[in-house]
Amino acid sequence: MGFREEDAALFGREAPVRRLVAEVRHAPQTALVGRSGSGKSSLVQTGLLPALHATRGTVWHAVTLRPGADPLVALAGAFDPPPEGVGRIRQLEHLNEGAACLRDGRVGLRQLAGSVLATLPESARMVLIVDQWEELYTQAGRGDDVARFVALILELAEAERVHAVSRCVPISTTTPWPTLACPRSWKAAR
Repeated sequence: MGFREEDAALFGREAPVRRLVAEVRHAPQTALVGRSGSGKSSLVQTGLLPALHATRGTVWHAVTLRPGADPLVALAGAFDPPPEGVGRIRQLEHLNEGAACLRDGRVGLRQLAGSVLATLPESARMVLIVDQWEELYTQAGRGDDVARFVALILELAEAERVHAVSRCVPISTTTPWPTLACPRSWKAAR
């Protein structure tokens, strides 16, 4: 298991953290790229997030997800988790309905993010952390869902007060979606 936000005092990579924080503050999209096991997730969890939360004058709301085998379900769950105290069937029903709404455009990710930000102070910012971006190509089954997920993330990153950070490894250009392996429009922090 990698480091978590509460392990920040043990982390000790101040220079890379400062660079990543500066990138996130000034760019709507940041791709953190590096080899597997090089500490990208730890840099985000124990470096970036605690540094953002320590920022004076700005409240940072973090939404973190891993795409997994069903990226739209993961996205729906990150922004609208199932209510507590309901059974597994109702939880899955809630997540599947959320994914269907995102899939067919009945609900947009900007709309969801806006509803979250509306509950926070006006100075608040949202940072969306997509960990294990490569799961879109190694685990996700439906190509149309992968394309929709990427489109929603890119659209969200253009919204006011929202910053997206993708933690990914370099992926072979032989993937079915080579241009989406790490979106070219994103500023790469290596």
